[in-house]
Amino acid sequence: MLRHLQRNENDVDDILSARSFREIESMGKRVRILAVLAFSVLLCLPAPAWGPKSQLAIVTTASHLLARSVNVPLTRFSNDLRNGSMVSQAQMQALYPNLGTNVVSAIESEMYLLQAVKGSKVDPYFAFRLGALGKLVANATAPMRDVKATYRNLYYADVEGNIKSELKQSKRRKVSPRDYFNDVMAQARRNDALILREYETGVGFNGVARATLPDAASLSVMAVADVWYTILTGNSVPGGVSDVQLRAYVLKAYAFYVARGNAGEIDAAAKRFDTLVTKTPDMQVQIGDMFYGANFPERAMREYEAVLAVTPDRRDVIKKISDYYMRLGEEALRDGRLESALQDFNRAIAVNPLHPTAQARKIDAEKLISERNARLAKNQQALEQAAEFEALAESEVKNRRFAEGIVLLNQALASYLEVTNEFPVESRKGEQGAADVRSRIDMLKRELVANTQRFSGSGFGLDAPMLARDAAQGLDEKVLRELLHREYETTMDTLEESMNAALGVQP
Repeated sequence: MLRHLQRNENDVDDILSARSFREIESMGKRVRILAVLAFSVLLCLPAPAWGPKSQLAIVTTASHLLARSVNVPLTRFSNDLRNGSMVSQAQMQALYPNLGTNVVSAIESEMYLLQAVKGSKVDPYFAFRLGALGKLVANATAPMRDVKATYRNLYYADVEGNIKSELKQSKRRKVSPRDYFNDVMAQARRNDALILREYETGVGFNGVARATLPDAASLSVMAVADVWYTILTGNSVPGGVSDVQLRAYVLKAYAFYVARGNAGEIDAAAKRFDTLVTKTPDMQVQIGDMFYGANFPERAMREYEAVLAVTPDRRDVIKKISDYYMRLGEEALRDGRLESALQDFNRAIAVNPLHPTAQARKIDAEKLISERNARLAKNQQALEQAAEFEALAESEVKNRRFAEGIVLLNQALASYLEVTNEFPVESRKGEQGAADVRSRIDMLKRELVANTQRFSGSGFGLDAPMLARDAAQGLDEKVLRELLHREYETTMDTLEESMNAALGVQP
């Protein structure tokens, strides 16, 4: 089994040609297709080299070495470099499609790409890609890559517990990947046979492997630092990077920044990406989908709308936009934001006039707005009527017709109490108005009680019954009785005087 796993990618063709997919399917064994495909992917991926701790040590040391050679603050991006150096093998395959065919070609292609996209400053995603390339270079320059898997894995496990950060340093140089890596990879493997023999005979890591580890690790550090140095100080090769590669880089960068969720960082990156390559409609749809999935819907709509400006018949994009505005409209309806709902339904219709529910929901929103406006008008009318009653009441009070004033104030109070709490402004006015009217009524009642003795004659005769019947509701019963009794006595005195005068009787 181990021998089979070490076969090169040419063996995949032999496996697949042994039996066609049609023959396999006709035998009812579709599972074999999946097994063959998975096996082929395993064969295409390079054998793992160095362990996670070793890779991190190599990449970190390389960044420190490089900081002394170029004026680039890579240490500021230590987290991004580290994250790049820790990507999985599957992620490596996605970043470097030709990795399984030729690792040196994959390194060279990535170097040219990074030279083409680098800006005046290193950004987090660029640092991430440097870290991933550092992992690729470290693996390519690791010893024991091509020996039996059993001993290779034992060696790398032993290195994980013994690698040190005190590695050899060397002067940086610009490299030509093909010549450079032929030499460095040969150096990396010069002790493989000796180390393998010691593992086979039981010596294991304690012989040549331990003695040569500092040099082996330092070789990988040197290679990573030299590759980075070449990228950061060199220029891109004219024609060496296609638009397809640039667009793939930009898409992955968008995914990186969108996942981080920093809007300012996204905006800065997007501005720079626009100078690298012209986005295609399909590319913009993918970017829009990223934004939408990461809860940046407004940014997503901008991308989708830009697509429609160029390709107005994209039904998939039309549906994305109209469905989004329909969702916003429904949320606004639930929250009672009727104008916002109507606006969103109109937007959905503008994008997709044939939307199955947008027109009906627009009509619903318009009806709710009309009904709400009618209720608002009724509340405002009640407030206006209450104010009119108050003005009339104060006019009566000014003429010392307190009973009539109290009656009018009670009518004002009734109008204020008709105001509902649906509309905050009107509701506050209604509550305050009712409180003021109640206070005014109480004040007038107290004034009536305090000045009872001043009422006499026909004027009081008109006020007293009205107070008792309508206006003085809530006055103390004893006070009312006193008012009526005094009116009775006054009236009787007047009658007596009239009779005596008619009879000529002296008082």
